[in-house]
Amino acid sequence: MNELPGVREMSVPSKLTSYFNAGVPVLAATDAGSVTAEEIASANAGVRVDADDPTALLEAAEALGTDKILSRKLGQNGIKFRQMTLSEAIAIAQYDDLIQSFAPAGGLKPAQIILSHLWGAK
Repeated sequence: MNELPGVREMSVPSKLTSYFNAGVPVLAATDAGSVTAEEIASANAGVRVDADDPTALLEAAEALGTDKILSRKLGQNGIKFRQMTLSEAIAIAQYDDLIQSFAPAGGLKPAQIILSHLWGAK
């Protein structure tokens, strides 16, 4: 994965999920504080180098190519992260929890909660 230098606030590229799902380490040339870098670090599923440092990119690729144990571990971490954080079931559960957090003690259904917050309906 290669991003332009200075791209920090862009949304996480959707292809990152595919990379995690593939079970291979992610090698990303991206700024240290970027959303992409943070996601890779959260997953512990790859290596990040500065976007404008082709030497570091080559060295990281060679290191991953020769360290099969590290590469396997990073790939496994990506799969686990995708399953535990990025799966559809997890996303729905988190969304449901968020909506339920808006509910008063009366136990409204999610659609009622949304309507009550959008239009003040009960």
